[in-house]
Amino acid sequence: MTAAYYLMKTRGLHSPPGTVTAQLSITFLKPSPMGKSLHLSAHCTGIEGEKAYVEGSIEVDGVKTVSMSGLYVAVREGHPAFHKWE
Repeated sequence: MTAAYYLMKTRGLHSPPGTVTAQLSITFLKPSPMGKSLHLSAHCTGIEGEKAYVEGSIEVDGVKTVSMSGLYVAVREGHPAFHKWE
């Protein structure tokens, strides 16, 4: 969702484009305890044409338990994932 939002904003679109995950890396740093609130955050680190690079994390009680980085690509009409999850 972060990638689609930033692609929408940088292109001046009225709705987010359909995107697919091209690359995803997840590092589990510590166990995320059950029964606690999870704080998820993500931000776009760069846009290159149809590509959006995103980094994010999960924190529990101020402790980072998961980190991630991903590459997401906007897809055009005709692609099997085009607006598939609207």
